[in-house]
Amino acid sequence: MITFALSITGNRVTGTFSVVVPYAASSGAHKTDTLSGPLEGTVSGSRATGIFREAGDPKNTGTFEFVMAGGGSQFGCTVRANDGGESRTYTVRRAQQGR
Repeated sequence: MITFALSITGNRVTGTFSVVVPYAASSGAHKTDTLSGPLEGTVSGSRATGIFREAGDPKNTGTFEFVMAGGGSQFGCTVRANDGGESRTYTVRRAQQGR
C-alpha cells in the first residue's frame, strides 16, 4: 500500500509518503517492511512534480508526478527511483483528511 499526505501552499507541495513492501523471508515467512519519508515539489494546473527521499536512507531518492483526473477525486501517479531508474505508475484516490 502507498500513502501520500500532501499539503499545498501556493504552488508548493510538501508532505510525506509511506510504502508497505511485502517480501518473503529466507524462512519462507511472509513479512512486510515500511519505507517512508518527506516529499516536496511544485504544482502547476492539474500536475504536481517533485522529489521524495526515504527517511531511513537519504540515498534512496526519487521523483514523482501526480496528475489530477477530472472530478478531482483520483490521481495518476508516476514514481521513479533515481538509483536504477525503476519507474511505476499507480492510480491513487483522494481520501478525506483524518481517514
